[in-house]
Parts: sequence; C-alpha cells; structure tokens
Amino acid sequence: MNSKALLVDGHNFLFRGYHGVPQEAKRPDGTSINAVYGFFSLLRKIQRKIDFGYLVVIFDSETSMDQKRTVRPEYKANRPLEHDSIYSQLPLIKNSLELLGITWIESKSFEADDLIGTYAEMFSQQNIHSYIASSDCDFMQLVSKDVSVMRGNHGNVDIYDIPKVFTNFGVSPKQCVDYLALVGDPSDNIKGIKGIGKKRASELLSKHKDIKSIYTSLDSLSGTLKRLLDGYENLLINQKKFLEIKKSLKLEDEFKIRDYSFSKDILPDKMGKFLDDNWEKLI
Repeated sequence: MNSKALLVDGHNFLFRGYHGVPQEAKRPDGTSINAVYGFFSLLRKIQRKIDFGYLVVIFDSETSMDQKRTVRPEYKANRPLEHDSIYSQLPLIKNSLELLGITWIESKSFEADDLIGTYAEMFSQQNIHSYIASSDCDFMQLVSKDVSVMRGNHGNVDIYDIPKVFTNFGVSPKQCVDYLALVGDPSDNIKGIKGIGKKRASELLSKHKDIKSIYTSLDSLSGTLKRLLDGYENLLINQKKFLEIKKSLKLEDEFKIRDYSFSKDILPDKMGKFLDDNWEKLI
C-alpha cells in the first residue's frame, strides 16, 4: 500500500471552496452548490500533486471549540458554525464523501486541529508520511521529516517541508507556535503583539529559541523591542499554549486509525454529473 496519507482540514476546504466558486452555482431547484464544487475541486488539485494511499477528511463539530472559547471567546469567532449559506452545503459535502467511500470524521470533544495532529503522529508511527491539506499557518508547527503541509497558492499547490517553512517564515517548525503567538494568527482570530510583525518576530526567534528565552534576555534587546514586549510575557506564554496543536489525544475506538485506504479513481472528474446522478441519495 502507498505509504502516504492525506489529512484534510475539512472546514478550511469548506470556506476556501465556498469563496473560490461563484455563488451563482446552484441546482435547478435553487440549492447552492458552490461550496461543494469548490471543496472537491481543491481535493482533486491536491490529489494530482501526490499519489496518496490513505485519505481522511476531518471537520470541527458545533461543540468541539467550546472549551477554547470558554478561555477566549474571540477564538475562531470569524467563522462561526452557523447554518448560513456556507454551512447549509456541509451535509451535501459529507454525504458526497460517504457516497464516494471517503472517510470523514468529527468529534464533539476534540477540535479538528488536534485530531489532525494526533492522526499525523499515529500515521508516522506506522511509517506513513502525512500531508496536511490546509491554508492555516498553525499547522506549520507539525512539519517534520514525517509530516508536510500542502497549501494552495494562486492556483498552485505548495508543499511545506522543514526547509520551506524556514524559507517562508524565517523560523523552524518547532518555533512556529512562538512565532504565531508574537504576530497573531488571523485564521484563528488571535491577535499578536502590536508592533511585532513577521520580520521582527523571525529576527527575535533567530537569536532566541522561544518566547521564554526572549524574556530571559529582555534587558539585552533594543529599547524599542523591549518597550514593545515589556509586560506581555504571561500573555505570550499563555497564547503559545493556546495555539499548540495536540498530538497525543486519547481517542475513543471510533476515532482510532482504521481502513482509510484511498484510490485517485474514487474522485469524480465532473462534480456536476456526480451530483445529477446521485442527487436523491445526497439530500
């Protein structure tokens, strides 16, 4: 069996698919299907880049982010799980995945990011290289010899390994969570420290391995940097913990890795025809 696994950030694909296809894409009965078209278009584009032997799509549930939102109500408030024009198409996507024989999962208790981190770790223990498909920067912290991240870029697909993370962010994957704590993470609606942009963050982390080391050496920093950072140590340490993706969730049996085998022939070439032929089964 092919020793490559694709882990798809389901809601990331949902949003990108919705905004990547005109909203005028509808069924004859008026049902919007632009997110469905966009979702599977992204999936096909990723699949053409690498031949995967395993595939699982991982979604957030309506309750999976409750614990983090108790601590930070603003967390991912920029993408609420409500049944609007985007989320009304989610059941169609899930039903299409099931009909195609592609496994999708979601948990009431665990966020998709942490499930993806845990699955990547479990696949690596089976000598299977994981490719995480998402445009969210927080997944860069998971990049290793066993894990890569695939991101869309102006119609292309970029694969982030350890050297590419350093080239694009100026930090190592292990420093990415420190980097995001400093600059913020727009995809999660988390703000960074005012005045600390990408360049300053990467320069700081090139000299000091993490946030704790930065504050140990605070007095040696320039007056401007010291002024910008002074008083924010506890906030940044907590922000870093908040942004860290878990890799060792204790999963119930239903979430443990099973047969996620995948063949590229599963994906339909023409999504419109697939919807027409199977509409009664999908609604």
